[in-house]
Amino acid sequence: MNEPTKPYELTFEQRQHYLYARITADKTNVAKALDYWKAMIEKCRELDINRLLVEQIIPGGLDTTETFKVATEVTAMGIQGIKIAFVDPDTELYEAHQFGELVGGNRGAWSKVFTTVPEAENWLLQGMTS
Repeated sequence: MNEPTKPYELTFEQRQHYLYARITADKTNVAKALDYWKAMIEKCRELDINRLLVEQIIPGGLDTTETFKVATEVTAMGIQGIKIAFVDPDTELYEAHQFGELVGGNRGAWSKVFTTVPEAENWLLQGMTS
């Protein structure tokens, strides 16, 4: 799903036991973040998948207030029941993403933040039987 009119690129790959989503952009804001999170959640519902690995490649990030708003609104979209592993290789943004994880977790989200895809995949697939 690449929409050239979007200010970001969102691609999906159905992998064994989960959906992989990669989001890239030059920058983000609350509106963009809510838009691509909505698209990812809709894709999980469409495919009846309850595990999502999101790899985000966006320089910079959201400030604390924006992170709070996005985490709150994404959780309100009905993500309960979807286990989400979130990857951003930019270690400078790790604490901000952890804050989003905390806000979402306090509202019923089942998510964890990582800086590498292999770590995220290991967590996402814990408890799975082949």
